[in-house]
Amino acid sequence: MPDTPETTTTSAIAPLTSSEREAIDGLLRWQLGRRVTVCLLALTDTHADDIAGLTERLTGIEEIRVLPPVPSVEEGLRQAAQTDAEIVLVWLASNDERELAATALLERIEALGLRDRSLVALIGPQVTRDQAHKMLFEEGYPASTPTAQLLWSLAREAIARDELRRRGSSPPCYL
Repeated sequence: MPDTPETTTTSAIAPLTSSEREAIDGLLRWQLGRRVTVCLLALTDTHADDIAGLTERLTGIEEIRVLPPVPSVEEGLRQAAQTDAEIVLVWLASNDERELAATALLERIEALGLRDRSLVALIGPQVTRDQAHKMLFEEGYPASTPTAQLLWSLAREAIARDELRRRGSSPPCYL
């Protein structure tokens, strides 16, 4: 994935082909045997159309369940914790003020224990992977990330986290 934000192209917003959709659905169904839960949080009420478009892109896959929008970020975090969401995507607009809010949000995410059990990633028009990592998010996706690439990445993360959960901790060794 390139580390510089790109402008939205038709490939980013183009619907998935039926074979791409079937492949992602099949992988999630085979590997997890259940739907992946995604919580999409917006720090402000701006970019409603972009966020609705992102929701539409995610729900194009049967095995992905996007939690319904809620009036506040705090409520969204509670909902993510209660449903044990595998993925928390935080929409970041392009100004520095929202970057501070996103960093403060991480503290709340950690307090709820979501950081240990969910992929917490930034997504937005000017987001880069490096920027997300500098802000201590696990991943960063430009809003222009092609749909198939975004969904494959999220599917891989959900599967990897599920494997870690199933492994659990090993029993203590008594020598």
